[in-house]
Amino acid sequence: MGLENIFSQENIQKYSDACIDLALSMADVKNNSFNFDTLVIPSRGAFPFFLGMTYALDKMQGMGEEISSFYKKLSIQPMLKPLMPKNCRLSAEHVDGGVNVLLIPFTADLSIKDRNDSTEVDDKRTTLYTGKTREYWARVTAAFFKDTSERMVDPYFRVFNEIVLQELEDRKEVSSSYENFPAINNFAMIDTVISGRASNEILRSFDIMAKERYDAASPDPDAIRPYAFLIVDDDGKKLKTPFKRFLQDRTKADFTKMLPIPNIVSEDTGSSLLGVSAVVYPSLMEISENFIYNGREFFVGAGSWHIQDSGDNLFHFNQFMDLIYSGVDSSLASEGSPVKEAFVRKRENYLKFAENIGLLGIEDTSLGCSNYLQSLNSNLGDSYLTGSNVLHVNFKEKLTRKIGRNICSFPGVSCRKDDLTTRFSK
Repeated sequence: MGLENIFSQENIQKYSDACIDLALSMADVKNNSFNFDTLVIPSRGAFPFFLGMTYALDKMQGMGEEISSFYKKLSIQPMLKPLMPKNCRLSAEHVDGGVNVLLIPFTADLSIKDRNDSTEVDDKRTTLYTGKTREYWARVTAAFFKDTSERMVDPYFRVFNEIVLQELEDRKEVSSSYENFPAINNFAMIDTVISGRASNEILRSFDIMAKERYDAASPDPDAIRPYAFLIVDDDGKKLKTPFKRFLQDRTKADFTKMLPIPNIVSEDTGSSLLGVSAVVYPSLMEISENFIYNGREFFVGAGSWHIQDSGDNLFHFNQFMDLIYSGVDSSLASEGSPVKEAFVRKRENYLKFAENIGLLGIEDTSLGCSNYLQSLNSNLGDSYLTGSNVLHVNFKEKLTRKIGRNICSFPGVSCRKDDLTTRFSK
């Protein structure tokens, strides 16, 4: 599909309209039916919609107390500041009684190599790891229901915070923002949906934890279940059964809001349209098949996100978001307003820009020369990009074992094989 079709005026306008609908829906739900205190963004695809939503909220100030109140209550993690719309008034300090935005890197766009042939993808293991990875991140999210002191000893959180953010990536400021994030009481999430598999696996993971909490007689076990705002590609035509049925049941129960649009143009179109780079560590996933925590498998869906805060990808992303913001302005403008004509010109100019830079062929190389990867260079195995521009970084056996022993030193965590001699990617 060519650029003209992908970035058609209708597609961009509907994309912008979804940002407005998301803003209105979220303010309505927050004020009238589900008083969430945290907004989780679990997918890179949802991030542009979040930015478009904040832009729309700012533009709609004065259009009702619910909208104004909701906008003033939002606060972001400091690392998001480079990507926020110009003149954005959201605080990077947590607002008492507000809604705190939390990025959780649920990325499970995996391409796990065959153990016997590293040139081939093992489809069975990839599918298995994908589901386990989403469950892992759901359990990391659950750690945020604890205060900082309890969170710091939660093994799911510790792997993300101590092993990935601190030990491997040396990102202490980012780590601190997760350590000190206010405890969640209840939350909502934004996600993008194509077949429905990812959102099903994520939401069902929270259902499983709610059941576990119920069985353990924990107070308010259903608090772990989020309200889901879902932007649905191809007007829902790609939704597969039973994923569609599950989401429809949630919608009927007023626990999900689905916002269908013709084309999520930023989804898998190019790495420059997401604002966030993703990295996963398959060798840590592989070794974790041997881990046990409190009598159950302790699979580690190791990975992280990196905000594109400089370089070409940031410039490209800002050009795309400026187009979406222009579409928001156009939808909110009255008939005959010059703002509508400005949007038409903006789209035409963006098409020329996208063609000039070869947008559809751009790969995400923003992590390839990062400091943390350079520092680990002698311990790195093969690294490669998946089709959806997720960077896979494997470690050699010595470092993989070292990290495995570190994780198995966490209270309650053990390993089926004490010498950690499972076969690793080399």
